[in-house]
Amino acid sequence: MLMGLMSRLATLSNSAEGSGPSSSRGRGKFWQGDPLKRQVYSGVEFIAVDNPHANKLTVHILAAVAQHEREMIAQRTKDALQAAKARGVVLGNPRLADVRDRAVANLKAAADRFAKNVAPIIREIQLTGVASHRGIARSLNARGVATARGGVWTAVQVSSILRCV
Repeated sequence: MLMGLMSRLATLSNSAEGSGPSSSRGRGKFWQGDPLKRQVYSGVEFIAVDNPHANKLTVHILAAVAQHEREMIAQRTKDALQAAKARGVVLGNPRLADVRDRAVANLKAAADRFAKNVAPIIREIQLTGVASHRGIARSLNARGVATARGGVWTAVQVSSILRCV
């Protein structure tokens, strides 16, 4: 007999949404697309650490309650948003363009700072006779110099740095 161990029934019951014969995900076998029912009806016995005495009925009841709670939360959220709109509350960030422009400017400034910090190392490598961008990238990697995101240097990245400075 196959046996599985679950840390929490709630984890498995979070997958109960979209279950049932009328579900668009549930074509064919009624548990298809529903991890909870697939687990229960797969023939694999399981034990939930937080409820070791749970059986198929218990799991179904808990899953149904969890699904109902998710639906209630979603409905309350929709109702609250509609009420806020009716009161004239502007939803979202009214200054989204300003925020986006500041974020882009910050990213560009960080890239420029990084390029200015790495440029002297690249110049030093060039003075040793390495001229190609691929060769510079190999030298940067050999020296253990990290890229802006901590990756491996490529010729394209070296080219971008040289264009910035």
